[in-house]
Amino acid sequence: TSTKPADFKDVAKTKWYYDYVMSLADTGIVKGYGDTGEFRPMAPVTREQAAKMVSLAAQLDIYGQKADFSDVDAQGESSPYIAALVNKGAVQGFSDGSFRPQDKVKRADAAKMIQIAFGLELSTKEVKIIDLPSTDANLAKAIEILASNGVVKGYGASHAFKPDQEINRAEFAKMLCMATAAASVQNAEAIGTYFTIGQAQAQVDRLSKTQDADSKAFLQERLDIFAGLVNAAEPSDREKVQEDIEWLREYMSQYHGLQRYFTIPEIKLPEHGARHGCNILWDEVRTGAGPGARAAYKTEDGQYLVIELGQRPTSPGYYAKTSTIVAHVQNDGWFASVMFSIFTKTSYELPYYEWEVIWHY
Repeated sequence: TSTKPADFKDVAKTKWYYDYVMSLADTGIVKGYGDTGEFRPMAPVTREQAAKMVSLAAQLDIYGQKADFSDVDAQGESSPYIAALVNKGAVQGFSDGSFRPQDKVKRADAAKMIQIAFGLELSTKEVKIIDLPSTDANLAKAIEILASNGVVKGYGASHAFKPDQEINRAEFAKMLCMATAAASVQNAEAIGTYFTIGQAQAQVDRLSKTQDADSKAFLQERLDIFAGLVNAAEPSDREKVQEDIEWLREYMSQYHGLQRYFTIPEIKLPEHGARHGCNILWDEVRTGAGPGARAAYKTEDGQYLVIELGQRPTSPGYYAKTSTIVAHVQNDGWFASVMFSIFTKTSYELPYYEWEVIWHY
């Protein structure tokens, strides 16, 4: 059995890596060693471990994939994670057809895995690292990209990255958390919806409050600038808000025959106008599916909550998801999120609907 996050007896709250390890544990990316109740933060990361952690953190498609290496069991637990990372181009095998899953990962190789898996691009933060690899341009580029996004900065005042040094599990956890936040901000800048901005804000908020304040501030500034541009471009009058909500109520009322499958909660608008927005998510599910699993992302101070339905592509409840803004509900100090899901139920062969409005002040 796997170890629960609270059972990591070697991850004290006073340690610099505590927040990073707990963040990954909370999202199921790391589980520790079930036989000892330890995370072993100072232990080196193996190629096999790195493949799984990176694939999960970057949400790579692992389903149905199998690794094709002489020393990797194609049916084994690690096989799909290794295959996903190989298919992404983030890691490769050796000329003898092996993967060498128990080899230790060097810091430069970890940077390359993470940069490619997350699709991070060069950003604007000053790169101060003094020892970029001179013999491998790809490794140097990956480290530079991570540094420009605030993911890595090197050791101490010297900013030495030490690319040939083995990376330990604590350092790897930190790198993954920082990369997740940076990738979320990059995604918000590229797509520009309130939903992606909300996802990015959740990831930035999850970063340690005591570590890497400069990098966290850099990501927050990028997000604030972009969110301001989006807000400025969107209508925000209360009449528009009310029109959108009434449209949604009218649309729902067309399915009064299936009333028992959904409820419409009372919607109350704050008295003080508008600033943020809310998305409605449409989830198309194959016949025979039930509601998908809900994955919640919540800031520690409770500022907002984002709920997303999700299932693996191989499950009977798989859906293809798109998103559209249908309401503009906002103001300083709170965030509103609307979820509207459509499913198909075998026994009725008719759609039924669920939706939910979450207000956090």
